[in-house]
Amino acid sequence: MKFKTRHYDFIIVGSGVAGLSFALGTKDLKGLTIARSSLTRTNTNLAQGGIAAAVGEGDSPELHLEDTLRAGAGLCDRAAVEVLVNEAPEAIRRLVDMGASFDRRPDGSFDLSREGAHSRRRVLHARGYETGKEVQETLLKSVKKIGIELGAGFFCLDLVVDNGRVTGIWAWDENNGELHCILAPIVMLATGGCGELYLYTTNSWLSGGDGFSIAYRAGAVIRDPEMIQFHPTALFLPGYPEGEPLPLITEALRGDGAALHNAAGEQFMLRYHPDGELAPRDITTLAIFTEMEKEKSNCVFLDVSGVEAFPERFPYIYEECIRNGITPGKDKIPVTPAMHYSMGGIKTDIDGHAALPGLYAAGEVSSTGVHGANRLASNSLLEGLVFGDRAAKAAVRDFPRMPKPETPGEYLSFPSEGVPSEETLLEIKKNIRRLLWSNAGIVRSEESLCNALSELDRMEQLFESEKNIFDPALVPLNYSVRNALTMSKLIATGAYNRRESRGAHKRCDFPEPVSPEGKHTELVVNKPVPEPIG
Repeated sequence: MKFKTRHYDFIIVGSGVAGLSFALGTKDLKGLTIARSSLTRTNTNLAQGGIAAAVGEGDSPELHLEDTLRAGAGLCDRAAVEVLVNEAPEAIRRLVDMGASFDRRPDGSFDLSREGAHSRRRVLHARGYETGKEVQETLLKSVKKIGIELGAGFFCLDLVVDNGRVTGIWAWDENNGELHCILAPIVMLATGGCGELYLYTTNSWLSGGDGFSIAYRAGAVIRDPEMIQFHPTALFLPGYPEGEPLPLITEALRGDGAALHNAAGEQFMLRYHPDGELAPRDITTLAIFTEMEKEKSNCVFLDVSGVEAFPERFPYIYEECIRNGITPGKDKIPVTPAMHYSMGGIKTDIDGHAALPGLYAAGEVSSTGVHGANRLASNSLLEGLVFGDRAAKAAVRDFPRMPKPETPGEYLSFPSEGVPSEETLLEIKKNIRRLLWSNAGIVRSEESLCNALSELDRMEQLFESEKNIFDPALVPLNYSVRNALTMSKLIATGAYNRRESRGAHKRCDFPEPVSPEGKHTELVVNKPVPEPIG
């Protein structure tokens, strides 16, 4: 198929916190930032709770480090965590200098919250827990000022690889139905996670694991894909449209006195952890799951009657509840766990370099080692800020030594012979969501994971065998299903191979960790799956 060719110094795929932070650090180069939908339709924009940083009285990067390592259940890379916590205060200062307005106390100090597994109040928030929107708008406004080209409606289909080096991307222009070969010696993937692959999720519908999958196909190392974090408290709404993100109920509420009750009305968290409502996310999620199973209920309940000035301090949650017939304080809020964050991803060093020369990654799509087996609450926006900036500085240093990309002859993987029908593609996506939720969800087993892998093989065969007349309108859906199948198999394979329970990865047939310090799962295309852990 014919394609248009464009040349830049760098390309950023993704317009959330990591991608925009990278853009700001590469302002002296000629760059392009693309987004699948609008530039603001990101998980960054959906983030509620805030950004963790040791900026309060009585806090320190050392304490932030200890909390992050403890939550990470023996799988964190200490050097990466040290970078994260030590550079956090400066990352906040940069945001404030750009115009970000965080909530403050009457004396002018930051109004800091405490969330699960934090030993101090260190979570900055904005707009009454619409922190992500404030960060997204601040960064995007700053990027527009420096003249980096922005493109909405572009879907990255694959990486261009020449002699083992990434030299650009193949992208589909959904605005005009055209194929583009966008060449640059620096390609930054900041595509977010894979929450769209689960039946219950807090993620944007655009988080289908695309970045993981295209990097894997090109030869990057995918590390710990099985480490999926389920947020303990999403608003449970019977009859909510399948696949739509559930409204998040920030755990800052529990830091301010909200309590979890089961269907029988019992407050139960102290049975599972001495910190009760402020236990780490993996423990809270499993406790809620266990109580739901025991009570045969679809949800548990959050009592916010003890939270002071709830409507003013948590306006987004209050409005969502009222819109759905729930009066917080008078009524308990029904909540359920939902897929929230991918702790694994494209393996990188602390400067964003992936295993393939020319490829960089940051944010949720990457695996720097900071989150380990269980991300500490509100470290995600921080990771995008810190490591997006570090990757930019590394890219600027690397740029003078990089060869100029050459235009490839053709795109051999483009499905010009035809794609499955829209009905088949949508059915595969629906079945993936249900399959992963029930077989590779909060609790897993060898039987459930074998079943998942078998069903994914069957879906993959259907996807590859059914070819209809080529329809340009189906190109994005076709590739998103292809990526969803790839990422789902990575999750299930990693989970099958990890024969232990560690952090967010719970195996009912292997309920204990193998050792205090964990080992990483690393998967590479066309290479044998490593020996099981445990």
